Order: sequence, then structure tokens, then C-alpha cells
Amino acid sequence: MLAFDMRPPRVAGSVTLESAWNDLAKRDAAESFQSEGRFLGAPADAVKFFAERIKPVETLDPKRVERWLADLGSEVFAVREAASKALHGLDERAKPYLEETLKSTESAEVRVRVKRILEQQQGAAITSEQLRQIRAVLVLELIGDGESKNLLKRWAGGPVGAVLTREASLALKRLEAGSKANR
Repeated sequence: MLAFDMRPPRVAGSVTLESAWNDLAKRDAAESFQSEGRFLGAPADAVKFFAERIKPVETLDPKRVERWLADLGSEVFAVREAASKALHGLDERAKPYLEETLKSTESAEVRVRVKRILEQQQGAAITSEQLRQIRAVLVLELIGDGESKNLLKRWAGGPVGAVLTREASLALKRLEAGSKANR
């Protein structure tokens, strides 16, 4: 049986963390893979670096979101349009609100608008910043020490639906499952 190490290769210290950080956002997976290796070569520095650069995602103001959702059913077309634009401008953090509205509304107009927003969000390409966050979570998961787990827990405490929150939560679950398997 053959076994392969799928961890990124260790990269020379001459590659700066700043340069590796920039590469994490690139679409080219090969460049990012090399950069992940640079962070793994300096785990303590990587955790500090990520903690400084990536902050937990802020929670949306529920009252504001609920107001926009209510405005989707307004009698005034301009109000409905403004609410649609505002909700469309939100990222994945709005998804739980939208899904709940879809389940609970009786208004066909609101249902159509909410479905359209959800479809547009689903079809949206991942941003460079989200890609960087996902890769940073991967690096922390591979480091797997107490400090990296603490940072993952901080990120996992963000709003439901956010990419960073979801990815950090999944990484923590995998780390927990791995530690149980090793007992």
C-alpha cells in the first residue's frame, strides 16, 4: 500500500509571510499550496499573522435585515426594490434570514424576491478574500496545536452562514474527530 503526504511542502524562510499571505488569495492553487507550506514552516508566526489579519466576521444587525425583509412586501415598488438591493448587497450572512423568510412568508412577491436573492448568492463566485480565509483555516487545521485551535474557535463564533465561520467550525470538528480517533 502506498501512502502520500498531502501536506504542502515546507518553503524556504526567504519567502516572507507577507508574500505568502498575498499568494493565499490567488486563484492558482499551485502558488497557494506553496504559500501554505511557508506558513506551516513557521506555525507560531502563522497563527499570530492570521490572528492579526483575519478578524471574526461581524454579525448583521437583525433589526435592519428584518426591516429590509418586511420591505420586500411593501405596497411601494421603490421600497421593494431598495430592500431587494440592500439584501442582495449582503453576503452569505443573510442566508439564514432569507431562508427563514422563504419558509414563513405567505406573500408571493416576497417569495419571488427572496428566491432570486438566494439564487444569485448561490451562483456568486467565491471572492479572493474568502479563498484566503479558507486556506488560512486549512493551515491552522494542519498546525493543529492549542493556539491554532483557539483562533479557529474565535473565527467559528461568527455569524451562521459566513464562509469563515463555517470553515473554522468544520476544521474544529475534523480536529476533534481526529483526536478521538487517535485515543
